Amino acid sequence: MTIEEVVRQVVEEVVARLNPSINDRVVILAKPDDENVAALSHQFGDGVEVGVGIDITSASRVIIPLLSCTQMADLAVGRATNYRFQQVLMRLLRGQSVEVFEFEYQRFSQSAPEPLFKLYETYRQTLSRFGLVDCVTKTKASGPLFNKAVVTEADILAAHQQGLQTLQLAATTLVTPLARDCAKTRGILLEKDERHKT
Repeated sequence: MTIEEVVRQVVEEVVARLNPSINDRVVILAKPDDENVAALSHQFGDGVEVGVGIDITSASRVIIPLLSCTQMADLAVGRATNYRFQQVLMRLLRGQSVEVFEFEYQRFSQSAPEPLFKLYETYRQTLSRFGLVDCVTKTKASGPLFNKAVVTEADILAAHQQGLQTLQLAATTLVTPLARDCAKTRGILLEKDERHKT
């Protein structure tokens, strides 16, 4: 992890603490009738915003319900083919994360030739380094929660809002002291998973 990444994440945590209203804004970047939108809207309740032309710069969480194979390949090489993914790319360039509820390529895990499936796994690793992470909801809490290098207090507060009691972290994930205190106060167990070393 570089010093710039640490500074960026600390700044994000300070901004989140100074402006708590930002922490509450969840945007699902999709058309209301797109796949997985109804399930995600149910998870986040009435306060969630759904649309493709919404300004996402001040959102605490931006969620893509389904990332297609084509969209994934384009983003992995830094290409955005429409307005929605231009917004995603700009958010990533600002150092802000974007969450993905479902990756389309995973639907083909049983049928895709192994080299092709591994190519998409490589894209996914690349995208996670860009800041594209798995969306964790109350009903979808498997695997490591955080694909980023540092867990902040804001991350713990978001997990608490989702009703999570245990967070799985990669073995190399750092947890800030404020995040540890926040997790302890809210009864959230932080588990490091040795299988997810990066």
